[in-house]
Amino acid sequence: MRVAIAHGELGAWDGSSRYIVDVAELFARHGHQVSLLCRRCARELPAGLRVQRPDELAAGQRFDLLYGSDLELLPELAPRAARFFYAPLDVLAACPERERWALQHCQRLLRFTRGAVTLLERAYDLPLRAKSLVAVYVSRAYEQLPEPTLQRPSPPELLWIGRLIPSKNVAFLIRAAARLQAPSWRLVIAGDGPERPALQALAQRLGLAGRVQFLGHEPDLSARLARACLLLTASRREHYSLTLMEAAAHGVPCIGLAPDGDMVINACDEQIIHGRTGYLIADEGDMSRRIDELLCHEPRRAVMAHRAWERKRDAFTLDGFWDALQAGLSRRDAPAADV
Repeated sequence: MRVAIAHGELGAWDGSSRYIVDVAELFARHGHQVSLLCRRCARELPAGLRVQRPDELAAGQRFDLLYGSDLELLPELAPRAARFFYAPLDVLAACPERERWALQHCQRLLRFTRGAVTLLERAYDLPLRAKSLVAVYVSRAYEQLPEPTLQRPSPPELLWIGRLIPSKNVAFLIRAAARLQAPSWRLVIAGDGPERPALQALAQRLGLAGRVQFLGHEPDLSARLARACLLLTASRREHYSLTLMEAAAHGVPCIGLAPDGDMVINACDEQIIHGRTGYLIADEGDMSRRIDELLCHEPRRAVMAHRAWERKRDAFTLDGFWDALQAGLSRRDAPAADV
């Protein structure tokens, strides 16, 4: 099968680019001919994969399947493909008109959670359930990790990973950290972005300059996760967190801001089992109380850590994602508008 995978830019560090490359490698490993179409690539690709610019396509070049999220490329490429799978990577696209077009014209809508499908149905008033495919992606980089040791360095590290942008709500975590009663801890911010100066200033104002560590881009996230006591997240707008799954693979419990369907739209309630693999929280005070609880009760944290690792090992694999994708390819297509 000739497969075109469309993604505007492949970054060096971001999880969405890692996902796209993993999907391309999956198709190639199963014998399909893959064209990885993007305008710019800043990351090293596995052997056998190469990037092709969309403007380099031959005039009559066609594909059996178009798979992707880039709403600038998809309308141009869809007429070349027999089937079109829309796999958005944002909660809702910045350009609603283009996303509505993609939802109406695709044969499959791929989302990582059922809640994300429901959100799109409500936002666009479209019936999407029949064409939706829910499959949980896990990076191959975290597939074969052994059962982690539960020992962690001192002081305990509270970890956040991602890009420092407003929707990630990192200021929430810094303010919650300022309320902690536990005597020993460090908040580690792994990532960079435009919010970094303001967040550093906030930590300084709250007297946390010596407690909050800004790492910038972290090339070895696996090593950093292996040190973490807890992973924290307070994203207000995120349809799925790869980092939560990667933390579970390292036996790291997660404490995350629960979605409310209005101001907070994320998948924490589907990715964290409250009270078993971590905690869902409602506000900064709740976050600080749950952190204190697990910092002060190591046996409880260790039990959650083991449960998180077991759940990831037993329920979520890249091969499982591929099997779900294959099932979607085999299903009879739902009706789509003419491209």
